[in-house]
Amino acid sequence: MTPARTYTARVLSLLAAVALIAASCGLTRDSDGVAATVTLPDGSQVEISRTELDDLYNPIVADTEFVDLAYQGQVPEGLRASILGDIIDDTVLGYLVADAGGVVDEAATAEGTNRITGAVAGLFQLDPDPTASAQAKFETIPYLPFLAGLQAKVFALGTSLRSGELGDETVEVPCASHILVETEEEALAIVAELSAGADFAQLAIERSTGPSGPSGGVLGCADPSSYVPEFAEAITNAPVGAVVGPVQTQFGFHVITVTATEEQTVGAPNEADLVEAAVRAGMSQVTVDVSPEIGEWNPAASGVVPAN
Repeated sequence: MTPARTYTARVLSLLAAVALIAASCGLTRDSDGVAATVTLPDGSQVEISRTELDDLYNPIVADTEFVDLAYQGQVPEGLRASILGDIIDDTVLGYLVADAGGVVDEAATAEGTNRITGAVAGLFQLDPDPTASAQAKFETIPYLPFLAGLQAKVFALGTSLRSGELGDETVEVPCASHILVETEEEALAIVAELSAGADFAQLAIERSTGPSGPSGGVLGCADPSSYVPEFAEAITNAPVGAVVGPVQTQFGFHVITVTATEEQTVGAPNEADLVEAAVRAGMSQVTVDVSPEIGEWNPAASGVVPAN
């Protein structure tokens, strides 16, 4: 429904309940020494220690509840290598943000935290308060605040890059959220619950089958023309706060609300595309040496392939 955010999706791989690359990566080795060395485009080098890697990895393995929810009870064998890849991503992103004149400010930090909290809340759909359960995991699993910080850098980079692009004119676009279900009956039941005072975001987390469900159904702010025609017609000129639907599209039945409007510059490149291009260009100028006991850097995928 929304423009693909390939890079963002990749760094959220921990939160998908699927196995990563099934290969051994030396999980029992000690934490002494260097896990990887990153040579940045300006020639400077950053060493990532095994201690830093294990400080993120070990609490995940120790949290049986999280392992059950995220991985069906079995830690993926390639998880440690995947986390190292994320640390490398974070290192490069930090360089790119500074190079673009960006700042990881309070707004970026809040956005990064919201993104990861929303994703983790999807694992706790059966809890009375999934968001609170997700926030509690931030206290015991350091990898989650790490990912929030990484997402904050993604946001800061996008903000900086977008500010340097000039468009033709400023227009007002709707910011929408939706709940996607399979049948009209389900959609009508959700409309009734919302009319009775139910929280839209909570219902999206619990009921939506769309990819935005774990994030409370938030689609962001975009020109209606970026959606399929039926959805675009439903949100065009819809009052802020009103519930619209059911709306049938090729994807199913939607219950929609326009949460706000935002001014955007027509003609400026999409922020996600700007970030993706900047990261791709930055990664092409980076050299990464990974400890052979952990794995091997794959430049094409910008990730660490676990050692066999």
